[in-house]
Amino acid sequence: MVIHKRFNFINFKISLRRWYGSALYVTGDKAQKTFAVLTPVIDFDNQTQHIHNLKQNVARRQLEIDIDQIVRRWNFFQNICERKKNLETTRSEIGKAVADLLKNEAANQEQIEKLKLHARVVKDDLKNLKETFYEIEESTVLKVLDLPNTLHEKTPENETVVYCSPGSEIASKISENHINIAESLSYIKYINPSACYLKSEGALFEMSILNYFRQCMLKSGYIQFSNTNFCRSVILEGCGGSFDQSFTLEEDSETDINRLHLCGSATVYPFMAYFTKHSIQQTNLPLKYFSLGKKYAPVNKDLPASFFNLSQQAVLNVFIATLEEVEVLDSIIKELSEFYEHLGYHFRLTLLPAHQLEKSESLRLSIQMYSNYIQSYVEVGNVSLHENYLSKRLLFTYNSNKSRKFPKIISGTLLNVPKMLGCVLENNFVKGTTLLSDVIKKHLFV
Repeated sequence: MVIHKRFNFINFKISLRRWYGSALYVTGDKAQKTFAVLTPVIDFDNQTQHIHNLKQNVARRQLEIDIDQIVRRWNFFQNICERKKNLETTRSEIGKAVADLLKNEAANQEQIEKLKLHARVVKDDLKNLKETFYEIEESTVLKVLDLPNTLHEKTPENETVVYCSPGSEIASKISENHINIAESLSYIKYINPSACYLKSEGALFEMSILNYFRQCMLKSGYIQFSNTNFCRSVILEGCGGSFDQSFTLEEDSETDINRLHLCGSATVYPFMAYFTKHSIQQTNLPLKYFSLGKKYAPVNKDLPASFFNLSQQAVLNVFIATLEEVEVLDSIIKELSEFYEHLGYHFRLTLLPAHQLEKSESLRLSIQMYSNYIQSYVEVGNVSLHENYLSKRLLFTYNSNKSRKFPKIISGTLLNVPKMLGCVLENNFVKGTTLLSDVIKKHLFV
């Protein structure tokens, strides 16, 4: 019996062009053309109270961001806001004063004319101010929203191994490329990074390993979640994602900034789409979900053929909303160690340094297996701590003592099937076997 599994194919008209508008923060002048889904929470004033920490955060991430310039821009914008508010208040007060004087118009004619003249001056000033206000507002707020998340205290200066399974001696052996191994065993039909087919035991591997991890997650108290494969630009921006790193479906409207993106059901985006502008009770926390499905992302087609460079990947994504991250992270490290240890392949868990984190991440735990061909560890999964960065931007809240608060989000790809398969094939090659793990095989029809 030969089982065919289409591993990687995208049948959509997509666009990778650069995006200039923002769907996350829509200014008043654009509100008539574009629906503003929400207004994210912006606490830049609190960040500037610890300006040294903010600068250190940017420096450790090796980002080219001028914090002093952003602060100056923000202060200027606050001054403009205050001036606009004062003009609107003055105009309102003049209107009330004129209304009172009109009760005895004949006696107050001269004073009424003076106030009307003052009102026209205020109106002109307000009109001139509004012509540039929205442009200043948009450029300032988007700069602030582009700032990275606060780094977690456990984020190291250099990559730090927190767990390493037995079998690290495998790293001293060199293997054939996993693509060549898979083709020689008739496990795949590889055309390009966007079209790769798993066959025979390659397809069995995908079904088995997904079933294995599904059972592990359910036994650990997680709830399986069904997600959409698409999200809107506001969700992508809210999660700190880049439009240049996503598939954007072309639409007829050139003015709509809230486009549709193909992201995959097993990513953080559809989870956050579900919880955007969503409020829950504190007693419901923590929420522990996972999703089995696809992850889509553009890749460099000029790189050599590899399972490490595919535009569609079968993955397992975890999503946790909680009050306390550290305890949950410790629990996840223990669970992952048990999940992967049981498979019988060498792996390690590492904490990545700040310069390898995405802007939305405060801490990243990387699950790595060794590639005997490229002679280095490859990330086959990860867990990211986001603090309340995502929930503040997309207004995911919980109620506590009649006040609105924001849960902390933990998300990540606990399993990336193609990357794991590539490492497994190379590990088996140096061991002199082509057989898949018995642990994996027994979960085929579970």
